[in-house]
Amino acid sequence: MVIIAESDESKRIRGIILADCTTIDMELSRFLSDYFGETKDKKQELFNLVFNTDFFNFHKKIEILKRIVNNDFWSDSDALIEALSWLRKTRNQLAHWLWNFSKSQDEFSFLKNPKKNDFIRIDNALLKEHEEKFMKILEFFNA
Repeated sequence: MVIIAESDESKRIRGIILADCTTIDMELSRFLSDYFGETKDKKQELFNLVFNTDFFNFHKKIEILKRIVNNDFWSDSDALIEALSWLRKTRNQLAHWLWNFSKSQDEFSFLKNPKKNDFIRIDNALLKEHEEKFMKILEFFNA
């Protein structure tokens, strides 16, 4: 049974996911800087001037990482890329979709895509799925 979160709980879940996305974005920047930088100074320069900028958004970093892991060293690259893609999609929904009020109660329960008739529930099931994906991604960065 899916429990629809109440307003405060929805906001808490949304905040956790968005904060975790920021963490992963920074880890991606650091990983790419380390991967392409030959020296400590070059790694820091790449991080500050290239990967940690608006030009290299989350999607672009994932695309670069996808090419690296598919060609190099991680045996579970499909699961990693799937987790990152899910996280990026969910982050975009949480950041850009509109709150939708429940008609039976004045609670925030859903986000609605303003261009389509799609909804996403902000509930414990979403948080659980996020935590599973987040742990899979952290496993890669901590390997």
